[in-house]
Amino acid sequence: MQFTLLFKMASDSFDWPLDEAAKNSGALPRIYKRGWLAMARKLGMTFPDSLDEIEVIDDEPRAPKKELKAMQRLSLTAKKLEAAGLIKCLRKGSPQKRNNAIWLLTIGTPDENREVEAYVRQRLHIWGEPCGGTVGAPMPQPDDGLVSHARPSVPTFCPHLSGNCSDLQ
Repeated sequence: MQFTLLFKMASDSFDWPLDEAAKNSGALPRIYKRGWLAMARKLGMTFPDSLDEIEVIDDEPRAPKKELKAMQRLSLTAKKLEAAGLIKCLRKGSPQKRNNAIWLLTIGTPDENREVEAYVRQRLHIWGEPCGGTVGAPMPQPDDGLVSHARPSVPTFCPHLSGNCSDLQ
């Protein structure tokens, strides 16, 4: 299941380095952000076993119990991939806000993974975690075309994306 999930996440993402067409379209490398329901459907995990399971939701026949179990299974599988260091959650999803988590596939070399993560964080304006009281250099400000007083300032964080600042002390 872990291999299947990682393979499908990778097949839905762009490779690094991005080609010109991908850059111009605003594509993000090695990112999966479609959510577990979309993945469950893609893997065929939401097909009902009987007609009794089907409910019409938003004019669409669905099997909500199957969907919930599939999403729970995918979530547990993602935790195993994260523990193995193959994916990293950059932003948690929120059902209340109706947004999906953003997952970074860390399938390159350590240097390449840091480069991809820095690129994605800058493009999505997702900044690193504070470093336990240790103040590092300011993170680079986004080049989003806004004048500096119109853009919220970025707090000072550790320059290491992992948030591990033990090597700075």
